[in-house]
Amino acid sequence: MELVKHPSRLAETPDYAPTVANPKTDAGLVPDLAIPRKPWEIDPVTIEVPEEVVEAFKARYRKEEAQRLGRLIYAEHMNRQRYPAYTAEQLRARLVSRGLVLDTHNETLVWLMCLYFTSDERFEALADDEGNTFSLSKGLLLFGNIGCGKTHLMRVFAENPRQAYFLRPCDEIVSRYRTDGEAAITSCTSPQHPATARNPYNGSGVYGLCFDDLGVEQEGNHFGNRLNVMAEILTACYTNPQMHGMVHLTTNLTRSEIEAMYGVRVGSRFRELFNTLAFPEDAPDRRA
Repeated sequence: MELVKHPSRLAETPDYAPTVANPKTDAGLVPDLAIPRKPWEIDPVTIEVPEEVVEAFKARYRKEEAQRLGRLIYAEHMNRQRYPAYTAEQLRARLVSRGLVLDTHNETLVWLMCLYFTSDERFEALADDEGNTFSLSKGLLLFGNIGCGKTHLMRVFAENPRQAYFLRPCDEIVSRYRTDGEAAITSCTSPQHPATARNPYNGSGVYGLCFDDLGVEQEGNHFGNRLNVMAEILTACYTNPQMHGMVHLTTNLTRSEIEAMYGVRVGSRFRELFNTLAFPEDAPDRRA
């Protein structure tokens, strides 16, 4: 269909100029086909689809859905085989078979840690020496005399069915603060995501942290900025819900000594962050 130019523009338009319809000025003179129509203004078209085509599409969808569910079930089955669930008893037997030596000074602690690191509800039916009920939503604070085996036990349990973690000596963290400043603190206040490490018990790539030997470190000094680095880190972990249950401690300090060194506020928050597990007072120095 030929488009017609508006009469008022005939004199202005040279004969050789191309004829172009203007929807604004030519709306009354130009046929409707010259004016672009919006998609939603076009009349819907009904297409008759043969029944056998519809059934073929339905059959294809059912087949693809069955294959998808089959892959999910297979993956879950393989994960169960690759990462079997452990009971506390099985975890203890596994660790003993790998060289962990049990004696009268550590067997109770090892059992409690096996309950905790397998998320066994029996753990929450027990309490510490002060009568505070244990909680699976908290981390562990391992307390004992010098050389009794706190660090060794935390290394043994670093990979576990619940939540793997890295050991970070407190004095090394403070030493890093002296050179790296704030970066040394922020790197210890959130879950760790190593590039290659995976927890062999469950395949997780998210790790927690264990701050080892709290109390042996000195005050941090970064270009004149003096700071109680570990107090700052523990406060940040307390305010970060993601770190609850993912941070652990070993220390020789009593609760009163912790409050004296890091402040009453930090000391009181320990009750909300940690389950306290204590070695017996007569636990010997295993380094001797």
